[in-house]
Amino acid sequence: VALALFSVIRGSRFGAALQASRQNEVRVASVGIAPLRIRLVAFVISGMITALAGALYADLNRFVSPSMLSWHMSGEFIVLIILGGVGRLWGPVAGAMLFVAFEFVLGGLTERWQFFLGLVLLAVVLFARGGAFGLPSRGARPGRGGPPHPPPLPDPRPGEGDRAPVARPAGPRRPPRGRGHRA
Repeated sequence: VALALFSVIRGSRFGAALQASRQNEVRVASVGIAPLRIRLVAFVISGMITALAGALYADLNRFVSPSMLSWHMSGEFIVLIILGGVGRLWGPVAGAMLFVAFEFVLGGLTERWQFFLGLVLLAVVLFARGGAFGLPSRGARPGRGGPPHPPPLPDPRPGEGDRAPVARPAGPRRPPRGRGHRA
C-alpha cells in the first residue's frame, strides 16, 4: 500500500515539487512554491506511513518495548536501504530480500555471517552506487545505448570568483577619492 502511494506521489505535481525542493530550494521559492509547506506535507505523510508500520509491527509481535528500537534496528534499516539502492522506490524491498537471503544462506554456514554481509555492503558502496537495483541499469549510460542522464543542476550559491557584476547607477561619475587626486 505504501509503495503504491509513493509511486502515485512521485508521478504527481506534488512529487515533482518535492523533488525540486530537495534539489534547489531557492529555485522552487522563486517560482512561487513554498518549500517549507511542501516539506511539511511530506513529513506528515511520512509520519502517517511510519505510524501505520509501527502499528502493524506491534500487532505482529503482540508486544512493544523501547528495547526493540535500539540502534541495531536502525543500523539494519540503513543496511537494507543501501543494499537495495538509495533513492529508488523498490530499493528497500530488494535490500530486505538480500539481507534475509544472506542471513539464511550464510547463517547456515557460519556464525559470523555479518562479516560477509559487511564485505558485500562495502562492495555495494564502492562499486554499485545504485544498490541491487542499480546494477541492471548500469549499462544504460550515455554512449552505451541507454538514455542519457540529465546534466546536474548548477550550485545556486556563487563562489568567490563567480559574483555577478554590480549595476552602477546612471549619472555623472565622481572622481575617485584618495591619494593623488584633488577634490
